[in-house]
Amino acid sequence: MATRDHRKYALCFFQHQDGHSDIIWLSKKEEAEDNEKFGSWREKRVKAAHLGHLLGYLTLGVPDDHLLHEFILTYPSLPMLGLTPSHQNEDQKLTSMDLLNLLLARWEGPSDKAAEYQTYLVDQARIRVGVRSFLQKWIELIKHDWEANGHELLDHFENWLDSTSSHEIFHDLLAPFQAQKAKPSLSLRRGSRVDTSGVKFTDFILDDVAAQWSVIEFHLFRQIEPKELLGQAWTKPEKSLAPHIASYLDFFNRMSGWCSSEIIKVEDQEERAAVITKMIDLARKLKELQNYGGLMAVLLGLNHGAITRLKATWKVVPKIDVYDFEKMSELTDTKRNFSNYRNDFKPHFNLETTKAVIPFLAVTLSDFFFYHEGNPTLIDHDLINVHKIRLMGEDLYKIRHLQSVPYKFIQMSTIVDYLLNVDFWSTDDIHRVSKLREPGESRDPSAMSTISPAKRRIGRTGSMFGNANFGSMTIDNNLEPSPLSDRDWKILLSCAKEVKYKKGDTIVEEGDFNRFLFKIKEGRVKVIKQQNSDQEAILRRLVEGDIFGEAALVNNYVNTATAAVVAESEVVVYAMPEGYLNSIFESTPRIAKRFFFTVARRSALILEELSLESVNSRDSVVEKAPVVVTGTLKLKVNKTRQGLTDIFPEEAKIKLNASMGGSGADEIISSLVTPSNQSSFERLLQELSSPNRSIDPPPIRRAQSEGVSTDERTSPVMSASLSPLRMSTSAKEEQTFFMRDAKLNERFGLEGQLVLQEFPCVLKKALINHGDVILTQKYICFTAKKFGKRYKKVISFPEINEISVNKEERTVSVRDKEKTSFVFEDPELDMNSIEGFFKGLWFFNQIGGGVWTSKELNAMNSPDNNSPFMKSPRRPENYASLRQPSQYKQFVAEQFNPTERSQLKAKADQEFLTEEDWSHLVGGCKTKKFQAGETIIEFGETYQRLYQITQGRCTIRSKKHSASEMVIREPDTFGERTFLIWETGSSVQVEALTEVTLYIIEGHFVSILFRTFPGFAGRFYRYLSAIMLRRLRNHDRLVHKM
Repeated sequence: MATRDHRKYALCFFQHQDGHSDIIWLSKKEEAEDNEKFGSWREKRVKAAHLGHLLGYLTLGVPDDHLLHEFILTYPSLPMLGLTPSHQNEDQKLTSMDLLNLLLARWEGPSDKAAEYQTYLVDQARIRVGVRSFLQKWIELIKHDWEANGHELLDHFENWLDSTSSHEIFHDLLAPFQAQKAKPSLSLRRGSRVDTSGVKFTDFILDDVAAQWSVIEFHLFRQIEPKELLGQAWTKPEKSLAPHIASYLDFFNRMSGWCSSEIIKVEDQEERAAVITKMIDLARKLKELQNYGGLMAVLLGLNHGAITRLKATWKVVPKIDVYDFEKMSELTDTKRNFSNYRNDFKPHFNLETTKAVIPFLAVTLSDFFFYHEGNPTLIDHDLINVHKIRLMGEDLYKIRHLQSVPYKFIQMSTIVDYLLNVDFWSTDDIHRVSKLREPGESRDPSAMSTISPAKRRIGRTGSMFGNANFGSMTIDNNLEPSPLSDRDWKILLSCAKEVKYKKGDTIVEEGDFNRFLFKIKEGRVKVIKQQNSDQEAILRRLVEGDIFGEAALVNNYVNTATAAVVAESEVVVYAMPEGYLNSIFESTPRIAKRFFFTVARRSALILEELSLESVNSRDSVVEKAPVVVTGTLKLKVNKTRQGLTDIFPEEAKIKLNASMGGSGADEIISSLVTPSNQSSFERLLQELSSPNRSIDPPPIRRAQSEGVSTDERTSPVMSASLSPLRMSTSAKEEQTFFMRDAKLNERFGLEGQLVLQEFPCVLKKALINHGDVILTQKYICFTAKKFGKRYKKVISFPEINEISVNKEERTVSVRDKEKTSFVFEDPELDMNSIEGFFKGLWFFNQIGGGVWTSKELNAMNSPDNNSPFMKSPRRPENYASLRQPSQYKQFVAEQFNPTERSQLKAKADQEFLTEEDWSHLVGGCKTKKFQAGETIIEFGETYQRLYQITQGRCTIRSKKHSASEMVIREPDTFGERTFLIWETGSSVQVEALTEVTLYIIEGHFVSILFRTFPGFAGRFYRYLSAIMLRRLRNHDRLVHKM
């Protein structure tokens, strides 16, 4: 490289750009906040500046060493905007060679013919002192920059020195390179130098294992360069951007898998328990050495699902070791963004640390992810955001300090080689062998409470982020939860009443108030909208297992039914009150996440069938084209029943009839085939037709279809058998809950009861009063233990005469033969939810069993029923006084015009997310601009992103109906449907109609929020459910001209 390339930067330190001031300073208030945040007092701090002006400030001899360090450590993330006329691209980042040329230009100053030359001469001495200090600190902090690429940077600097008379001034800076120190003797290459065959983990002294593990891990940690932590380099496909992070994570992954494998390899139960005990002891020693990375690897290996299920083995582990393991495992709790780990690590994360420390890298990477995503690099288009530099630079400076304090252990070759070449099994193999070690058993929660379902821990499979392969640290998308299990449904149905209807009865009238979620137990219904006095449009048909009325749970604006539901046969439904369900969702985020994901996804699937992603009714053009079922069947969905059954292979029908008990294949085929499930159904029939396949019941349920005319088949049917609501959850989780329920029934002498909710509380006037209250379908159970003495109390809901709640004193009083009072001291417990559970279960036990009539249901559905188990979270004003649908519709029409009604509904949808939720989401938004005609989303593109238009207009074009097009504009959103069913790819194309600015939220960012804030997932999917249901209603209204 030519030695005079730096001259092009000579003026960038002086000139003003576009009329902006050189540097923007913090106000007095901002300065005080900044000093408090960063823990030191410095006056006149920089808020933002052009890159050249900021570098000029840092080389003017100003006493701001902190910012100097932070700039040096973060410079690779800074764009070169405005340095020269050719630097106008924000994506062009500052390289080490660019930075050196800038410093050389700063040293030499502008040409003596330039207007700025006199200004330079005045400050020349200060500038040159500042440049030398900058170079000295750069070499101290990131020596690797000067040695990379065959010492390219160092050679360029020496060439410059040879062309100037400054050699003596910089002589001492070059000394470290002229007398290179010997390389560390530790070799981390895999492949033993010493034969370790036959060597076992139990052959070593644990203190030595912990010490050598820490030496290896520190060597890997020390090699991580600051630039690898910038710009999410570790998430990029090119591993060369963060090679040392990749190496570190590969070692972490191997060691975590090794911990699980060493345990599961042992056949004898007592020997296996002894290995667990040794692993716990190893974790203690790693914690003593302040090796949090190694500690977490061991803990995650022990917390592997295949290890925690070994009930009999864990009973042999000494209680003191189990207790220590529970306490150490609290560090893996993700609650409040790993607050337990952060509190434990914080005293070591400073510049005064004199003992070696290794952080838990997953949390470090998460912090830098949020620093990058939550703070813009530029302010006012071309000013460097110095606050972001400080955030990242402060942590990087502390990390560099930790990397400079090594462990002082002598290397032991045998142990090092063993640890570098450990054998570990795949997760699948570990699970398989675990079931062989203890067949059909699940871990008893009472044996060890650490793995309680209520705990929010990472690494149930022995890695930092679920099943992630630690060869790369790309954050996996944990966006699709497990479906609702049978037990989840039992909890949701714990306050449900059965309601029976005859064929032709109207279950829900269009425009009626509805405060129930319905699930079909038996029979079949149709969802209709009245087009005129003698004509109705069938929107959908629902069968056993399907739900309707979900709008009552996702509509904050109005709880009136948007369509009628009519029984097409004798029907029995479960009616679940919204208030009680809200209590479940608020106190059980796991069920909320699963339920609302299912509702949102189901609505998205229906919209997929209809080939329309409608944002709102504005500017929409809907073209009714025949919907064709693709694939080898080549069948239109609106064919007659006879036509549907004719094209299926006769052999498949015979086997299907056999599996259903003799008949029913024609009925099932005609009822269940839809555009979205046709290919799956075709594969099922091909499998049934296979000559080598035994006749097993297929995963479909027989549906009643009497009285259904063939011309009504044009509306898609959401089949219960193919609905996500009917899928079952993992056997491991089911067994965990089964054991929990069994333990409850055994302890209290009950039968068939489920643990619906469990709250820590204080029982007044009890001998042992600090314990837990457990609510089941029919009982209130209290249990407490003190010095081996267990106290328990059972209260039957049917025998209770009164329940009163004092929210200020956080007390629930129950009166049967005597008064019993429970005090809920934990301020995080929501008293509204607790009241809903107690009073809801009491009420439904008071009214007894049996089947309700529709009249009894309507009485409960009254809008002025303000019982805690019926109230929804929010209501518009005058809601209770508007008792007739016509009154409410008239009230809405008088108060709001159509635009205001649309805005009010959108605002109500947003209220499902809290201000804190929105703050987190907005903090992770990216902004991107598209020119008119530019494609934003292609047909078939698979993605998990949410978009919002902030400026401009876009067009959405359907793949199946290319002539259909609609226009969307600020502040419309799109992408929700593909976000929910991303595996099918986008069925629409989105183009910029004008110049468009978009906010974009990436799926992996939402996934991180799910992991960090577990309650957020349910609220997020509730929000998406509201959007998808509103779009589905808009579609129905448009298609049927309502």
